[in-house]
Amino acid sequence: MNRHHAHISLTLACLTLACAALGVAGLLGGMTASAAALPQDQRAIVQIGAGGPEVLQLQTIPVPHPGPGQILIRVHAAAINPADYTQLGRVPSDADRRVPGMDVAGVVVADGDGVTDRPPGMGVFGIVDSTGLNGAYAHYAVANVSSTAPKPRSLTFTQAAGLGVVGVTAVRVIDEAQVHAGKRVLILGIAGGVGSSLAQIAIARGATVLGTASPRHARYLRSIGVSRVINYASGNIAAEAGHVDIVIDTVGGNEALQSLEALGPAGRYVGIAHAHVTPEQCAARQIQCLGSPGPAARAPAAAMLQVAQLARDGNLRVHVDRTYPLTRAAEAVLYNHQGHTEGKVILLVTPAANDH
Repeated sequence: MNRHHAHISLTLACLTLACAALGVAGLLGGMTASAAALPQDQRAIVQIGAGGPEVLQLQTIPVPHPGPGQILIRVHAAAINPADYTQLGRVPSDADRRVPGMDVAGVVVADGDGVTDRPPGMGVFGIVDSTGLNGAYAHYAVANVSSTAPKPRSLTFTQAAGLGVVGVTAVRVIDEAQVHAGKRVLILGIAGGVGSSLAQIAIARGATVLGTASPRHARYLRSIGVSRVINYASGNIAAEAGHVDIVIDTVGGNEALQSLEALGPAGRYVGIAHAHVTPEQCAARQIQCLGSPGPAARAPAAAMLQVAQLARDGNLRVHVDRTYPLTRAAEAVLYNHQGHTEGKVILLVTPAANDH
């Protein structure tokens, strides 16, 4: 058999076996996916009505189609975010059904009009355009090209799935807070997905980082370069932290109020949680108080590409706390909501999730 015929045979065999799901799409080089090569239906976790995790059900739904500037991703892994639980309490707008989830990693299987830099077969990670029956808790999902980046080869799909929302949020907050070498940065809730990402990026910029967490997370946090871990229940966070230049708050509540005491005049407080810090309190301490940079899904494309570069350089790693199969998404969402995670909780959608 000559090379041309061998390539055609391999292509047909891969299409028959859903090659993207088996992680071999990249072997076919620049092959462009056609509508005939993709299934019409898929299995996905669908939210039915409003409530708790019990409203999540495994159903069969149509495979979405990418529009202009979008790509269709064969999802290998998806990450859980706190907002996924919050959304369960809201009635979906699409005939009382929606597919949850924003964070994905997988392989491009089809491009929309105008897409030239995300060819079929490329491994990617990013944030799904989560609307109606398009979401991360599925075998196929559509994403805007601007909300994706090529997957670093050193990462598995499982690891890459946890980069999107927390990475983009952390990059934008670090920029907003003007973190650079020589600064002392206190991060409240430093062991979670956003907190640990903030810590790594701040350390990569030369800052000294300390943070609040449960003592059981101390070993992990020291491994990523955190200089001091403060027990969030100590009741005297400012005294233990000493003077800091910047506070980044991912938890809110009483911790946020305590942390203000560690800031001197001209210090910066950035709150990305529902904090109880008021403008009057900020003015009284002569500190600059800033809010969240906005939804990660609306971040500029440069932010996602910066996350990818940090990961490629080894300056941003995703610690996977637990993994669950897609069918146990409700259990995964509940565990993540309980708030004691170390890094990210990941859904394994296909057997290729742990491939590089």
